[in-house]
Amino acid sequence: MDMITCPKCGFKFPLDEGLDFEMKEKYRIETERELRQNVEREVAERLKKDLVQKDNELERVKRELQEKERQLFIEQKNKELEISNVMKEKEFEIRKKFFDELQVTREEYQRELNKKIEEMEEKHIKEMQDREVKNREERERLQREIENIKGTLSSTSAELTGEVQELELETILKSNFKNDLIEPVPRGTRGADLIQTVYMPGGLECGKIVWESKKTKQWSDSWIDKLKEDRRDSGSDVAILVTTAMPRGEKGITLRGDVIVTEFQYVRMIAAITRENLIRLKKANVSQTDRLEKEALVYEYITGREFRERIQAIVDSWTRGIKDLEDEKRMLTRIWARRYKELEIEIMRLAEIYGNIQGIAGNSLEDIKGLRPSITSGDENIEDGREDKN
Repeated sequence: MDMITCPKCGFKFPLDEGLDFEMKEKYRIETERELRQNVEREVAERLKKDLVQKDNELERVKRELQEKERQLFIEQKNKELEISNVMKEKEFEIRKKFFDELQVTREEYQRELNKKIEEMEEKHIKEMQDREVKNREERERLQREIENIKGTLSSTSAELTGEVQELELETILKSNFKNDLIEPVPRGTRGADLIQTVYMPGGLECGKIVWESKKTKQWSDSWIDKLKEDRRDSGSDVAILVTTAMPRGEKGITLRGDVIVTEFQYVRMIAAITRENLIRLKKANVSQTDRLEKEALVYEYITGREFRERIQAIVDSWTRGIKDLEDEKRMLTRIWARRYKELEIEIMRLAEIYGNIQGIAGNSLEDIKGLRPSITSGDENIEDGREDKN
């Protein structure tokens, strides 16, 4: 028997078995190929069917989604419509509730508004009454001052300038020595603060006292030299320095050179003593002349320029007092006008608030009678006052 050896593995088998194996192998390969082709064809057909089925399923799903979207859109529109209706109902309820509450509180608010207006009017009337009382008291005070000026004709009105101690010094001298002429030195003019011209009851000049007032914490020796110069320039006989700061180691009253230095509390006593000495000295000098010389001196004094200037100074002072009173009257009139304007602005603001509420409530909120008549009357009174003044 012929044998065949496998070239790969070296296995030996009979020739007829090798041919049979080759045919079987060829058949197996063809069978596998056909089977594979059939499987592939079957798989392809199944895939195609599945694909068609999937496409159909996808179309169905799309249609279902579109239907669902349509249903959702319809439901959303219905919801929106429902919400819109609910909101309209709520808005209506809110508006109705607001106007119901506004209607309920309208009378209460109007009562409160009327109460506030009444309180403002009462406050305005009280302020006007208080101001009228103060103005009346001030007018009475000014009238007393005018009557005092008319009655005495011996003191001048102090200008409201300078330091408090100077004004107090001037007041003390004027109130205690009514026969003397107390003259403040004008501010800005070189000199002391006051010049006191001493007169006897008959009007005869006895001498002059020059006063300087210092209200400081520390003493200065330069004050003495300056006051001596002021005494010489004014032709005065005595120089007195009133100070809150005394020289070191000194208290009360002292003498520096020929200048009297005193604390303020001793002004009245020093003035009285100095004045009495000047009068005694003048009397001693006058007593040495005979009667005719005295009469001539008196006549010369009365008809002289100095006496006329003194009287003119007093008249001028009285005129200035009247002018100051008129100025104060005009100032008070302007103050009244400004207060009327402020009250008018307040009532206009109140009317604006009430008008805004009327704009919301409509005709259901009535007007308030006499919301602004008092202010209008006040303006008319101011204008009448101006016309009367002119």
